[in-house]
Amino acid sequence: MNKKGEFSIVQVVAPLLILIFIVIILAWAGPAYGQIREMLGFQVGLTIEEQDVQEESMDIIDDVLIHGLYSCKNSLKEGCFCLIENFSLPTDYKIEFKDEANDMKLTFFNNRNGKFLEKWIGDTNSCVDDNGVFIELDGNVKNDKISLSFSSIVDLFFNFNGKDIRKEVNGDFMFYKPKQGVICVVSNEMSALRDKNNICD
Repeated sequence: MNKKGEFSIVQVVAPLLILIFIVIILAWAGPAYGQIREMLGFQVGLTIEEQDVQEESMDIIDDVLIHGLYSCKNSLKEGCFCLIENFSLPTDYKIEFKDEANDMKLTFFNNRNGKFLEKWIGDTNSCVDDNGVFIELDGNVKNDKISLSFSSIVDLFFNFNGKDIRKEVNGDFMFYKPKQGVICVVSNEMSALRDKNNICD
């Protein structure tokens, strides 16, 4: 307040800003924010046990899957399987593969369908097989998207020519590199047709 008994702009604005800040913090921690988080797919409410499983899964993803895919991409060989040993995720976890500007994008979902991790394999296109033919996602598969779903078996899902397709996948031989710059998620049928001793090392 100045000498004339009037409030200055700073004295009026500062409390308003503090009030707005408090409201934002309360909303951030409150139910409304929880709904927004779930809509976005991040940090869906998990039990302590589920959180532990998710954290362990993130380590496995980095140490086994992402490391293996990068090694496969950087190999000079082609027409070979990517060496990704002992990789699995908990029941009802899912990986979604999508192409973004010639990068393979992997999005990981937990057992409550909450998105918890995103990774990119640069300069690599995704592909899938259908009836023995490799199909690159871009412009061929609906939404340029395929997904792997984990349970007692691993299932591959995608939509091709307007048809929803589900195929079973061999967990030890699920990734195949038909040529440089392309890595495919392959079905049991396709992996059975290829030499499993031919590894992209």
